[in-house]
Amino acid sequence: MISRICLTKGICHILVTLSFLMCSSFVMAENKSSSVGEVFKEIPTLHCLGVRWKIMGDQNKNAVIKVHYRKGKEKWLEAMPLFRTMPSPHGSNRSKLHTVPGGWMFAGSIFNLTPDTEYEVKLNLEDPDGGKAEKTMKMKTWTEPLEPKGMKKIYVVPGAGGGEGTKGAPFLGIVAAMASAKPGTLLILKAGKYSAFGSRASGQEGKPIIIRGSAKGETIIDGGGKSCVDIYNKKHIWFESLDFRNAKYGINGNLASNIIIRRCTFRKVVCGFNSEKGGYNRSRRHFIVDNEYTGSTKWPRSKGIEAICFVQATGGGHVIAYNRIQNAGDGVHGKFYQKTEGWNIFLLKLI
Repeated sequence: MISRICLTKGICHILVTLSFLMCSSFVMAENKSSSVGEVFKEIPTLHCLGVRWKIMGDQNKNAVIKVHYRKGKEKWLEAMPLFRTMPSPHGSNRSKLHTVPGGWMFAGSIFNLTPDTEYEVKLNLEDPDGGKAEKTMKMKTWTEPLEPKGMKKIYVVPGAGGGEGTKGAPFLGIVAAMASAKPGTLLILKAGKYSAFGSRASGQEGKPIIIRGSAKGETIIDGGGKSCVDIYNKKHIWFESLDFRNAKYGINGNLASNIIIRRCTFRKVVCGFNSEKGGYNRSRRHFIVDNEYTGSTKWPRSKGIEAICFVQATGGGHVIAYNRIQNAGDGVHGKFYQKTEGWNIFLLKLI
């Protein structure tokens, strides 16, 4: 009887030990990190490069992804390690974009880079529980868009139709001028007041449609309480030295990409530039610099934040810099129901 009891206890002890070892091995396997697929590269901006990397395992959250970068064969420089995004921190659809079943999404950026420069970027996954990986890749920063050579000039003065677009016989009104605008067209507007307009055509990479106001006096686009400009689903259209007034939207650009807004002013406009629909794959690389926006919000607030804003947009790769924003409910913001990543926002003067 004693031997049977001892034997039974021994078997139970062995089974418990095996069970413990199996559970320990399972836990160790879950804690061990492993990389999944290639590194996703965000759309580069002037001064930043961003990446995302899916990592499996690491249930105890002690893995680290270190980041180094360099130009050419220069010495490696250390950047901030990638950030571990939390899966589903709240109930909106936006939070689910970075959910990795059984793992984690790591993401981060390298800052203060030189425009139009190629960098070598190195990522090192390190986990005390085991699992190492290294990824090295080439990435290049964006360059400020400048007027291409060989643009066809069209001249425009205030009016209600007619004209030929030449310097001696300019188009009378912006609507008539836009009807003839094609990729590679530069519209030069004389100072004065113009009505709201849209664009039938998009520009192209290296051949934008540029709408430029006068350097002498104000070139006013009056929205009549609606939109000054509607460029739905258009690409590569530039706005320079224009005054947008009296509108819900200064420029309404849903689903638009590669829109440039430079040295413009916005007054009595609820939203300066709207591009809230489109998301990451449709709305890319807006360049919004050296502008002035004056809203009607009074501070300090006694109630909630108003909709009055300079920019509301979604998508990726946008640069918003050197803008003066006054009396806005919110200067620049995205939308929770569309993907918004990889923006470069800096040197905004908020008043």
